[in-house]
Amino acid sequence: EILKVLRIVELDSLLAESNHEINTVIGEFGRHISGGEAKRLSLARALLSHSPIVILDEPTEHLDLDLASRIEKRVLDYTSGKSLIVITHSGWQEIDRTLELSR
Repeated sequence: EILKVLRIVELDSLLAESNHEINTVIGEFGRHISGGEAKRLSLARALLSHSPIVILDEPTEHLDLDLASRIEKRVLDYTSGKSLIVITHSGWQEIDRTLELSR
């Protein structure tokens, strides 16, 4: 399941670059990751939750539009059967219902 989620957020290449595969150390004393990679890793962690409700806050913020679009589609497929709440300023056009809040 971890490998599947890493493919969804397009981080499976991190494993391909490492000799340690799934046990690759990232962060302070391991492989450095970019802000976008860190954002996608956080998204992967949320997707691995076995909760029936998944809440994502700006999950594709600061990602390029093509990457964000691909990830959005995969996340929607992966969370099918769960309640998905996405808090965002843009994107996520395929959501069933939208609630727009304004002041």
